[in-house]
Amino acid sequence: MLSEVMMGKIGTPPKPVIVMIAPVIIRGEYGGYTSGTLSLEQIWEYIDQSTDENTMLYTLIDKNDNVIMTNRTDQTVMTPFVRGKLAMLFLILLGALVLAELLSRWSIVTLEKLRLITQDLPDRLSTDGKEIAPGASRPRRHCGILTPITAL
Repeated sequence: MLSEVMMGKIGTPPKPVIVMIAPVIIRGEYGGYTSGTLSLEQIWEYIDQSTDENTMLYTLIDKNDNVIMTNRTDQTVMTPFVRGKLAMLFLILLGALVLAELLSRWSIVTLEKLRLITQDLPDRLSTDGKEIAPGASRPRRHCGILTPITAL
């Protein structure tokens, strides 16, 4: 079993450590426990070597959002993780995307209503709103005068 990350009591400056506890079983019965302290120094060195000369920033946090390791100057080890400007920019971007979605849907609905209103508009204008019986000839404009198609 592993403990939460905590600050070690030995060393200057103190560094984060993890305590590991394991039960001791003797002839099938619990005989006590043994514990050990694990330093995170080796993990820290590996992560530091993996980043390109501090051009990549990293922060390792535990399940309680406490900073375990970081190379960022605005974060402190064993304090709560502070979300900075990047989180605010992400929220602004998310809001802009939601607004764009709503505006695009609104414009599509408006254009669809316009399409339905103007559907067959030329025919309705040429008949002055009067219905024409099926099979009857529709009047057409010829030199500005309405005449039936059969007369042309």
